[in-house]
Amino acid sequence: MRLERTGNGGLWRITMPPDEWREIRAMAKFGQAAVAYDRKTAYVAQILEYYFVPLDVCASSPRLAAAFTAVDALGDPGASLADVTLALPKDSMEELLLVLEMVSRAEEKAETHSYDSSGKPLFTYPDLRYQVSRYEALFDELLEALRAGRSADVPPPYPERKY
Repeated sequence: MRLERTGNGGLWRITMPPDEWREIRAMAKFGQAAVAYDRKTAYVAQILEYYFVPLDVCASSPRLAAAFTAVDALGDPGASLADVTLALPKDSMEELLLVLEMVSRAEEKAETHSYDSSGKPLFTYPDLRYQVSRYEALFDELLEALRAGRSADVPPPYPERKY
C-alpha cells in the first residue's frame, strides 16, 4: 500500500492491490454504519471508541462524508487485478484513516453490541482475512506519514492469518 501526495490541488492518494481494497472498503463501510449507529445510541452501547475524534465531529464532518462518498464511488473491484487508488484531500484522508483505525479496534465490541432488542444483528463486523491488530498498525503508519506530509510504502497487514 502506498500513500503519496499528488500534484493535483493537494490531494493525497493511497494505492493498493484489489484484495487489500476489498478489506479496507469493508472496514470503511462498517465504520460509516457504526458512526451512524453510535450517534443514536447510549455511550455504553457505542461500537467505536472515539479517542481521537469525538462522535459529534465524525457524525457531522463534511470531510468524512466526502471520504465515505469516494469509497462508495470506487466500489468493489470485482475480478480486476489492477491496483485501486483512493484520492482525497489531506483532511478527508486523515479523518477516514482515523475512523479505520477506530474500526480496527472495534471487532470485539461490534460482536457484542450490534444487535437489536430481538437479537437480530444490525450490522456485522467485516470478515477480514487477517488479524485486526495488523490493520491498526497499518493505519497508524499511514496516519503518521500523512501528518508528516511524506509518502509511505506500507507492507500489507500480513502474515498472521485469522483462523
